[in-house]
Amino acid sequence: MNEELAEYVAICTFKSLSELGRVLSILKEQLSEEEYEPYRQSLARICALISEEILIKIFSTHPELELKISYLIDKYGKLP
Repeated sequence: MNEELAEYVAICTFKSLSELGRVLSILKEQLSEEEYEPYRQSLARICALISEEILIKIFSTHPELELKISYLIDKYGKLP
């Protein structure tokens, strides 16, 4: 994968993980602990799998992207 495509995929992946985090927050507010827990566990597995299968592969091939994306998140609190 070329660097431009890798950056696009990584940014989209981070945004997707962020959205899943927001979903989890809403579920925590709206559901009982008993109802919430299975969703929390499922989303944790899904996020870990996304990270392993996409981000780790991209960053192992394009390590400079990890630094660039981390810098953007630290500086702006989110990705463009």
